[in-house]
Amino acid sequence: VMPWDILQFRSCKFATPMQTQMVGFPDHTAVVHSRLGPERFQVLEQNPGPVRYGEYDFSTQVEGTFIAFRALPPDGMSLDDLAKPACQAKPPPASHASVSAAHDMQAPQSASPHQPPPPPPPPPPLPVAPSRP
Repeated sequence: VMPWDILQFRSCKFATPMQTQMVGFPDHTAVVHSRLGPERFQVLEQNPGPVRYGEYDFSTQVEGTFIAFRALPPDGMSLDDLAKPACQAKPPPASHASVSAAHDMQAPQSASPHQPPPPPPPPPPLPVAPSRP
């Protein structure tokens, strides 16, 4: 499991001598923010309020299952390309561009067929939570 992987919990229970934590009854989704130990992760989650930080230590999982998903870049792009602002990223190979263009039925009338569309705006920044001691 790596930062930015997506975790899908299904009826999980985490137990230590000090506390019990129930997650995903029936389902819960979180995004890994950082690794805090061999089986311990800080995540971003929202359920049901605003996005917040949470922590899960999978060495304390006693019930349920989870699946980790990882988004991969399209062929011809690297993870470094995805980390760049859209205006600096290497464009996908021509084969991908032609497929994308074939499905773009909403192209503006004033767009030139020889000019690529403008890049999408960058994603909004994540909220910053106070650091924990």
